[in-house]
Amino acid sequence: MNRLKIAAAMVIALCLLTGCGDKAAGPVVGEAAPDFTLKDTTGKTWQLSQLRGQVVFINFWATWCPPCLKELPSMQKLFTIHLPGRYS
Repeated sequence: MNRLKIAAAMVIALCLLTGCGDKAAGPVVGEAAPDFTLKDTTGKTWQLSQLRGQVVFINFWATWCPPCLKELPSMQKLFTIHLPGRYS
């Protein structure tokens, strides 16, 4: 019985500490994406808000990820056929 009380107290404490049920607001379809800053492989800093009005395509992937490698040909096709010269 004592173990049950301790376990229940731990669950309640964990819920209080982690904000059980509270979810951070995420992106909303039709609204502007939240601004963020990233560095590319050359060290150049890019800020999303500075690219307003331009096509922005961001993909996070890894060479050890089979699904990531599988999608590379479709991204290459997008780049070379559909939007040549429109990428910075």
